[in-house]
Amino acid sequence: MIGVLDWELSTLGHPLVDLAFNSQAWRMAPDENGGLLGCPLAEMGIPAEAEYLDHYYELSRASERLTAFHQVFAMFRGAVGSAGVAARGDLGNSVLPDAANVGRHLAHAYATRGMALIANDP
Repeated sequence: MIGVLDWELSTLGHPLVDLAFNSQAWRMAPDENGGLLGCPLAEMGIPAEAEYLDHYYELSRASERLTAFHQVFAMFRGAVGSAGVAARGDLGNSVLPDAANVGRHLAHAYATRGMALIANDP
């Protein structure tokens, strides 16, 4: 096996939207979809978000940089996807017995993080 793709997310999007989605972990808490916020990153061997982004920019040679718009878009995309998980859980169309609760929790977390990014954008 070379890899596994999530059919809902395996699309070719704008590189910075994909990067924002990929870097969400640094802005989410561990109980928010396994985020890294507040974790001892150095002890875990995980780079800081800025270091991760700098490495991406270096390898991609991209001239554009990630903005609050991209990050907020990714958070609200996560909120909508999580709301869909909750809806499927409510309808009994999920293999996860707690899908409705998990989906609601994550939808709220993503939306809250997105709103915080908006509030902090100069």
